[in-house]
Amino acid sequence: MFLAMSARAETLDWAAMNATNLRIGNTDTEPFGTAPTVLDVNVSGSFTGTFDAGGTHNLEIQPTTTLNGYTGLAVSRMDASNDTEATYQTITVTFTEPVYNLNVIVGDIDGGPNWSLSGSAFNDIIEFRAVNTADATVTPTSGTPVDNTKVSWNNTTGRASALGFNVTDNTGDVSVIFAGPVKSFTVRHYAAANSNVSNPTGQMAFLKDFTFTRSPQLTVNKQALGGTGSFPLAVSNILDTATTPWSTTSVSQTLAVSPAGATTTGTQRLLFATSTAAVVTETIPVNWAFSGSTMSCSDSNSAVSGNPATFTAAVSLNTVTVAATNVRAGAIITCTVVNTAAITTLSLAKTRAFATPGGDVNGNGLADVGDQIVYTYTVQNTGNVSLTNVVIGDIHEGTALPITPSRVVTNETLLLTGPSGPSSDASINGSWDLLSAGSQIRFRYTHTVTLGEFNAG
Repeated sequence: MFLAMSARAETLDWAAMNATNLRIGNTDTEPFGTAPTVLDVNVSGSFTGTFDAGGTHNLEIQPTTTLNGYTGLAVSRMDASNDTEATYQTITVTFTEPVYNLNVIVGDIDGGPNWSLSGSAFNDIIEFRAVNTADATVTPTSGTPVDNTKVSWNNTTGRASALGFNVTDNTGDVSVIFAGPVKSFTVRHYAAANSNVSNPTGQMAFLKDFTFTRSPQLTVNKQALGGTGSFPLAVSNILDTATTPWSTTSVSQTLAVSPAGATTTGTQRLLFATSTAAVVTETIPVNWAFSGSTMSCSDSNSAVSGNPATFTAAVSLNTVTVAATNVRAGAIITCTVVNTAAITTLSLAKTRAFATPGGDVNGNGLADVGDQIVYTYTVQNTGNVSLTNVVIGDIHEGTALPITPSRVVTNETLLLTGPSGPSSDASINGSWDLLSAGSQIRFRYTHTVTLGEFNAG
């Protein structure tokens, strides 16, 4: 079984999209990356308020427009009848999965008393909002103007405001970050009040390229050694976009492997949350076992995610756990998990000693008639699957070892619990009920030396 998760930094390039007038309800859909890492982003626009009939009012994607040294922009232009913040235009970008580290840059935030050309005089206000995976509206994590003497930033309101200067370069830009996870965001351009000109015209701001990091993804593959078979498993922390709000779910699949030693690739799925463990729970078929107590993993996108290039996932019983610390935005993780056909082997060590106290009746250190000898049998499951009903048989001068509580002393003691699961026994009856791989038990039998045994030497 392999575990693979993926998420990578993406950039929305307006120059790669078609020219679109978003004000009339059109929507652009922009795919990112190549299969299997594809993300759709829907871009739309809306307006509220009253605009002058003779002015320029549009909200559109202009892929070839060049402004302030940038090519390809989403541009907001408006000539409002009243500059009281009652009129505004909104660009909305909606994702098909949670995204992280969203960085939005709005340029040309300017205007005010120092800017008056052909009747234009205004102060831009740009407001930023996002909707998180709980469907709650949130303000940005941070905002940074290029020049805070020309554009101010209010982290409480999530607003960037012009400070009364006309700008012709990037000093009117602001960079805004949403840490995420978010499923959509909006940039709202207000027709704001001006101190010296009533009803200014030609108010404009533009949205530059923005970047984000995708959600992690998980693929479960299966490798089987020593045989062929079908392996049912379930994976946790999977994104469910069919719910409102989005939620986490567990998804099941069965992977068939043939021929022996081959690897079968499963379905790649989006994970719901970072910093949350992804657990693969397998219904291990009879006569199969996981191989090893850890699984080797790699992150081919570690430069983006911050993961180590290689790390391990923990194996316990029938689960493989990719730790929460490794489930990161930007990660493309592959973990190799191998199932091996059953190996059923036992090791046995036998020792003897005089019973204490008084086992050596005459104290001569030799086994004489009437002396009591304690035989200790140490049994370990050296295979890779659990064994049941483990029984010790032995012959003493042609007589089988009696398996009865009256002749067996302190028998069936668990010495070691193996890494593959619990070992248990319901009663002292000479048979150990369940011995997991790696576990060790001890049987003890106390025997009184007979005259026949003594004479036989």
